Amino acid sequence: MAKTESEDRLSDLINVCYSHFIYEETQSEIAEKMGVSRAKVCKMIAQAKAMGLYTITINDPLQRVEALGRELKDKYDLKGVKLVPIPKFGVNNVLQRLGHATAELLASSLKDNDVLGIAGGSTLYEMVNFIEPMSFQNLYIVPLLGGYAETEAATHGTEIVYRIADKLRADIVNMPVPGLAQNAEEARLFMSNPIISRSMAWMSRCSIALFGIDTPTPSGSFYQAGVLTDALVDQLKGENAAGCVCFNFYDPKGRPCESFNSRIIGITLDDITKIPISIGVAGGAPEKVHAIRGALIGKYINFLVTDQITAESLLALE
Repeated sequence: MAKTESEDRLSDLINVCYSHFIYEETQSEIAEKMGVSRAKVCKMIAQAKAMGLYTITINDPLQRVEALGRELKDKYDLKGVKLVPIPKFGVNNVLQRLGHATAELLASSLKDNDVLGIAGGSTLYEMVNFIEPMSFQNLYIVPLLGGYAETEAATHGTEIVYRIADKLRADIVNMPVPGLAQNAEEARLFMSNPIISRSMAWMSRCSIALFGIDTPTPSGSFYQAGVLTDALVDQLKGENAAGCVCFNFYDPKGRPCESFNSRIIGITLDDITKIPISIGVAGGAPEKVHAIRGALIGKYINFLVTDQITAESLLALE
């Protein structure tokens, strides 16, 4: 039976993988044999990787990453740690690697009848790209924070919730409310609305929470989104803020920044500590270290996804 065009293409990709990874031929050597350009071979290898035609496993006899994970888990009494190996000279796509690791952890944690709470962020946006389609019985997804910008960017919670729900065939609990009120009284009024209070009641039912860890700085996601202004940054400095989860800020010892947090329309830090699985994801930048440490001390996360360099920095702190 004659091969189809797609079968021929797949055969070429597999043969390139054998030549390059098994027989250790260079891309130039393969290109010469095939009568194509080296760029063409490079593109074929990338396509083969995207299709899952090959995987790469590194057997580290020093087991440095595993040891770091165990040490971090013990130091902060965590249920689990997932570390992304980073060469000492660094890489350019740490967020994508963290997103991939988070997708793997989420896939292994979800089960039927779960309620998954989500807060936005750039790393979680990357994670969605790596989630494989799955199906669960009675899976619900709820935003842990109201909206926080006039125009929802792709990295904001609402967009991420809808994309994850689509891949997991889950039902969505909507949060039709802003994430930051003008003051504490306005926040209470919003949350007293029956529609909003019913949505927020789902937060206490979360069996898994997944969120990023941000900083009260101009490099942070909330500042970049335009909701954390210079005036609010100054206020948070006055409260000695070190970081935040779900837009709830805390100081270096994990103590809540009560004045600012009273304006949040979403899950509270106290409620986060009651969720059985709370996955915090952050890394790739030195300014994240103290924000992560505050979240660890405050017990706002019990599973941490970060990178090797950030883990080393956390362990170096007293």
